Amino acid sequence: MSQTTERSDSDSESDSSREEEEEAPPTVKIPTRKTEVPSAVPVKFQAVIKYHTDQGFRPLLCAFRNLQWRDFANRGRWHMFWANVANARALFQPGQRYYFNDDQLVNHYQSCYQLSRKDNMTKNIKKFRMEMAHLKDPIGKKDRHGNFLYLDLIAPTYLLPFDFNTFLTDFKKNGGLYIVKPCSGSQGQGIFLVNQLDQAKRWQEKALAEIAACVQDNEGYQGYLISRYIANPLLIDGKKFDLRIYILVTSFKPLRCYYYRQGFCRFCATRYSPDVGNIDDKFMHLTNVAVQKQKKGYNRSHGNKWSLKAFRLYMERVYGRGKIDSLFDKIFWMIVQSLRSVQSLMDNDRHCYEMYGYDCLIDAHLKPWLLEINASPSLEDSTPVDRVIKTSLLSDTMRMALYERCPHLLGMKEKRPDASDMPLGDYEILYLEEPAPKLTPAERVKKANLGRYGSTSGPLQAPPLAPQDRPRWNSM
Repeated sequence: MSQTTERSDSDSESDSSREEEEEAPPTVKIPTRKTEVPSAVPVKFQAVIKYHTDQGFRPLLCAFRNLQWRDFANRGRWHMFWANVANARALFQPGQRYYFNDDQLVNHYQSCYQLSRKDNMTKNIKKFRMEMAHLKDPIGKKDRHGNFLYLDLIAPTYLLPFDFNTFLTDFKKNGGLYIVKPCSGSQGQGIFLVNQLDQAKRWQEKALAEIAACVQDNEGYQGYLISRYIANPLLIDGKKFDLRIYILVTSFKPLRCYYYRQGFCRFCATRYSPDVGNIDDKFMHLTNVAVQKQKKGYNRSHGNKWSLKAFRLYMERVYGRGKIDSLFDKIFWMIVQSLRSVQSLMDNDRHCYEMYGYDCLIDAHLKPWLLEINASPSLEDSTPVDRVIKTSLLSDTMRMALYERCPHLLGMKEKRPDASDMPLGDYEILYLEEPAPKLTPAERVKKANLGRYGSTSGPLQAPPLAPQDRPRWNSM
């Protein structure tokens, strides 16, 4: 395969400004998968684990069978309920709230939409980085042009119809290509590219009409996001791709999260060509499997996908291990900061855990961009590799959830301080935040005056900022 590695030269003025802005990053430890933990001991269950599920995906059922757990249809006596988001959230609704026993777990947080809805994810990240800047936290630092140096996680994004005037200012200044997405859409449905102002205005009118209809019918408004399109993606064999990375969160307060080594690299079927005549070619621009499998000639044996391990090996051959280690550190940094942005909004129920599917794009300068976060990543096994990876993923996820929340079901009276009894499987520790200390009333007042993140434990460090990390938006 050929690899696109060309990088555009910046002018001397921008180079000099970058040199001025390249300062040492905050001198604290970066949260990373490289935390050393002794090899996990084999898992032996104390008793028969009973599960309940409302889903019939083959990898999920294979995972339960591999774990040797028992299907228990009576939902009142299960230990593990693997549910869809709606049914999981229904357990916490007023008037029909389910009262959990100490040894019962469900696979979603009640407030998971704070991450999984694209509009909420965008608003929360924007709010978080403004708070960091206001508190003069090192990670909230900006360059002289007002760009965030360490929290530049997402492309400029606007919510229609509310941010339309701000979008107009950006469009008139930069022009180029933008992408419109429904806030709660999935599988590439309802996504369009626009490069003309009249196209954007039509979406604004559509959003206003939908709001009026929702008010009249007393229904929830879905909404649309319009984002600046990243027109200089890194290409492999001339094709655009993105990464699906699985993250397990077992607690938000303190934050405890894990990264799964067995993710996916998803390719478009059509070679990328930055031309205005191609903006309607969804097989060139959207990597979603649900979109790509509609193309004639779609290869069902590999599904236009690599494993994340295969992707990393390929990238190390092309760029060298040092650069790819740095790339993944930036990806992990991006993931941790997105989780921190919702810490105060999540209901940290001890009966909950969640596995997220993070989608990120890498541009031609090896900078990662967060596209979206899925609270219900697809469990379909469209290829044999899918089935193997997802079965292993689900088995390891549920074992880790039991370890974190119900270790007695694994036969543990208490967890080892050195974490050597963690049943990690293919998970690696991404970030384990220390529990917040118990405070006196006076200390609580002082903390409140410092703001939401005034006394976070577990220091964080931004990845080193390289000159090529400044965004360069290419117009079509």
